Amino acid sequence: MSEQDAGAADNAAAEETTTPSMDETMAAAFDRLESSERDEGTKGTNTEGAGIGDTEGTDADNGAGKDSTDQTASNQAPGAETPTDAPNSWSAEDKAIFAKAPPEIQSAILKREAERDNLLTTKTQEIANERRTYEGIKSVVAPIEAAARKNNLTADVAIQQMFDRHLDIAQNGIEGLKRVAAIYGLTLTGGAPETEYTDPETAALRSELQSVKSTVTNWQQQQAQQREAAVNSEIDSVRLEKAKDGSLVRPHFDALFDDMIPLAQAIRTKNPSWTPSKVATEAYERASRANPEVWGKLEAERIAKEKAATEKAAKEAAALALKSAGNNTRGSTAHPGSRASGKSMDETMSKVYDRMSAA
Repeated sequence: MSEQDAGAADNAAAEETTTPSMDETMAAAFDRLESSERDEGTKGTNTEGAGIGDTEGTDADNGAGKDSTDQTASNQAPGAETPTDAPNSWSAEDKAIFAKAPPEIQSAILKREAERDNLLTTKTQEIANERRTYEGIKSVVAPIEAAARKNNLTADVAIQQMFDRHLDIAQNGIEGLKRVAAIYGLTLTGGAPETEYTDPETAALRSELQSVKSTVTNWQQQQAQQREAAVNSEIDSVRLEKAKDGSLVRPHFDALFDDMIPLAQAIRTKNPSWTPSKVATEAYERASRANPEVWGKLEAERIAKEKAATEKAAKEAAALALKSAGNNTRGSTAHPGSRASGKSMDETMSKVYDRMSAA
């Protein structure tokens, strides 16, 4: 069978079935190898014979006119080797050409023939051994091949998968068994599908990643708590700030706190560089003016404070004037028992109070 015939046979088999059987695959391989070896030997013989034929044609063109065999014999040097016979498998024409070749060429041809025959014999024996080996496992491979086709696999792939899973179980024990069970969606007890297998290294990496995430989350929470504590501390300083007399500078802070929150957010957005205490102070001032009840209280408190301050100043001025008037009365007496020429105390106090009220 030639290479073309073998190729045609392979193509025909491929048209009949998508996946050839193991027996068909082995037979096709054997035919291709045998055909290749036969063609190689034929090509070598024809090439060497063609060279000799060309030489014979050249002798005829030169007008030698003598028998080629006689001419070859006459050209041999004294003591030259006697020509040997061509292989029995050759045709008569090939043998005649071989007989005309010089002994050294004949030896080379015979050596090449022997090498080819030996190689062909070796390969043929190897294929025969392979066939005998395959015949021994053919009955075992047949059901595997049928199952593999149902799963769109070739027999060699199916067998390789089976062997790999066997090695996994043999080398890794229960872990390998779990992996194989997971592939088929089974538990080792035959119940519902087992939880998906997780590689130990993957599990360790996940655990480490979770630990890192937890650490980062805790750090972020601590930072947020510290920032919140700092902000609260500054806000408290504004809420608890006291005047010189010990009273709160912002007595309505708690009552206005809910109103201050949106104001503080707006102020913070517009003035991102402001400190929390400055933002709280500004928010309190705006909330105070926006709340009528609180604003009324603040105005009443302001008027009361101003009135108290005015009265205090008047008393202090009156006391000072009284003291000054007493000194002047004593110094202006001209005669004992005479009436003082200065103004009375009531008049002096009245004028001082009027000036203070006008101011």
